[in-house]
Amino acid sequence: HLDALPHQVLEQRLDPRKFVRLHRSAIVNIDHVREVHRDGREEGWVRLTSGGRVRMNQRGWQRLVSMPGVG
Repeated sequence: HLDALPHQVLEQRLDPRKFVRLHRSAIVNIDHVREVHRDGREEGWVRLTSGGRVRMNQRGWQRLVSMPGVG
């Protein structure tokens, strides 16, 4: 069950070309990111194709924009 795995372990098992950690509690598949919003320099969030909203910190933003085809 994926919920039983620590995020760090899960992150290592996922394809780094498709998945990005946006926050300490959030790893997303970039194919499901519909919108990216910044709230100042430190915080932000993404809207997923499912309609869900996921928090994003500054490091998450940097990771997201460095992904091929995103930034």
